[in-house]
Amino acid sequence: MHRRARTLALTVTLSGLAGALVLAGPAMASPVSPSGTGTTSPSASAAVSDAFCAARLDGAGGRVYGTLPGAVDAKAIIDRALPQ
Repeated sequence: MHRRARTLALTVTLSGLAGALVLAGPAMASPVSPSGTGTTSPSASAAVSDAFCAARLDGAGGRVYGTLPGAVDAKAIIDRALPQ
């Protein structure tokens, strides 16, 4: 019983986080680079939400941080984190 409750809580939490990432979409595409110029593209934000969903909901990745499926657009995620 407790195991099923923990699994349900995990599923609800991950689904909520995934939904927040997907809905935030363009709003997430606004970090400013350290130089104060430039922002990331909405496609980079989509790459972040797609990677999260693939890794945490599709079962293609793992439950451990850093385990992502091969189809993830890692370059877009890195470019978003380190804008020019």
